[in-house]
Order: sequence, then structure tokens, then C-alpha cells
Amino acid sequence: MLNIPPAPDGLFHKNDVQRLQELGDFLKKEFANPKIELNQDEIQNLLQCDGKNYSLEIDLLNAKSKSTAFEKTTTTPSSQNDFSAQKLKYIVIQEDIKQSQRVENFEISGRNNKMLYQGTTIGYKKIIRLNETTDSSGFITIKITDCRCEPKLMSIKIY
Repeated sequence: MLNIPPAPDGLFHKNDVQRLQELGDFLKKEFANPKIELNQDEIQNLLQCDGKNYSLEIDLLNAKSKSTAFEKTTTTPSSQNDFSAQKLKYIVIQEDIKQSQRVENFEISGRNNKMLYQGTTIGYKKIIRLNETTDSSGFITIKITDCRCEPKLMSIKIY
């Protein structure tokens, strides 16, 4: 939510309009081409349950790339994406809120179980900014540590 009220004449101040344009340009640039994108069916195939906790592990080197920036884009799990030296910046997770908001707590870890993020609800969309030291080699594990019932994730995008 943005707190940008209109001026008394009903218009937005030109400085606010300029900043909103800059924000829009930034969002379009940062989130234009995900390196990896998993849809609801792919997520359900990866999701595992060990009692109450749910987790999924994403093999960053063998997952299919959705980005046009990578020439090795493929849908076969045996080929490798050529972005192992690049830094990960964001993970965007979406719940299928038509089936209710279910996730209460979750965590994301990387190589050697290094904790990358701990969070509470996901809701419609959670944009997670990662530390600049997070690289794209190995695995990302998303572990749902508390949920109301079986989680229904719609998409996971990694940038």
C-alpha cells in the first residue's frame, strides 16, 4: 500500500508522480525475467510432507529456466541452466488464496542449509529480497513450518 494522497485540487503532486513512475520502472526491470518459474502443478509434484511440515527443494542447476537471458532454456530436467555464477536477488511465492490463506510460517534455506529467510504468511504474493551473497548454485529449500491445512502454492519465481 502506498501512502500518496492527492493534493486539495484532486491531483497528485508532480514529484509524487515522478517517484511512482520510477517505482514502476524499477518493478518492471527487476521482475521482467524470472530465472526459474514453477507453476502450481510443478510445485505440487515437489511438495513433500513429514507430518505437519511441508517442504520442497528446488535444484537450481537442473530446474527449467524461464528467462530469455539464458540460452540453455529447456523443459528437460537433465540439462543444466548456465547461471550458477549469478547472484539470486528475489524469490516470489504466491498462494492460491481462492482456497484460503494457509501458510502461517515458512523458511527458505540455501546451500549447506544456510538460512536465507524466515517469514510468516505468504498470502496472495510474498516478494522476498535475498542477501547479495546468495548465489544460484545448489538448492533452495522452502519449508513450511506452520500452516492451517495443506498449503496450495500457485507459483514460485526466482530472480
